Amino acid sequence: MTAKTKRATRTKLGTSKPKTRKLASNAKSYRSSSTQAKKSGNTVKRIGGTTKRASTSSKTIKRTVKDFMHKGILLMKPTDSVQNAAQKMNEKNNGCVFINENERISGVVTARDIVTRGVSKGKNLEALRLKDIMSAKILYCFEGDSLEQAAKSMAKNHIHRLPVLNKSKKLVGLLSLGNIALHSGSKAKKTVKTTKTTKAVSKKRK
Repeated sequence: MTAKTKRATRTKLGTSKPKTRKLASNAKSYRSSSTQAKKSGNTVKRIGGTTKRASTSSKTIKRTVKDFMHKGILLMKPTDSVQNAAQKMNEKNNGCVFINENERISGVVTARDIVTRGVSKGKNLEALRLKDIMSAKILYCFEGDSLEQAAKSMAKNHIHRLPVLNKSKKLVGLLSLGNIALHSGSKAKKTVKTTKTTKAVSKKRK
């Protein structure tokens, strides 16, 4: 090998070293940026040769009565017998029946009403009509109301159930203490809230 060829070889080998150092420097810089991003609590994604940070913030979804209500409601006429209503309530596993009169809700009869106003007084349930034992005063809520607002209303008025209406004031569901207990929060939080509401409801209930 001639002296000229040896100088050319040394020159070529010498120019490759800075490139190696540059690649190592880039890798070190990327590792450093990834470590810093992880420490700050952000997720790091490598897309198209650039580093992007994804936000870890999340939005709280507001739950309404519509998300918790029971849609299986019973509607009957005021002239229907209490015996028939009791059978339907048993078949559908429902605790109450709403009285539908002229396309509007005029009253409600619960299983407790049947016992206290019918059975305990020795009345003939076949001859007894729903209009004879129904409660005409009905408190209700709207499907867009918050669950907390509906629960407070139940506690304040000492009731276990609230009929749910839509914007057109049409009956679309029923909200009960059972619905709230079944679907709300953690087990500990659920037990405390339901117990407080149940005690408030039962406090002055006859």
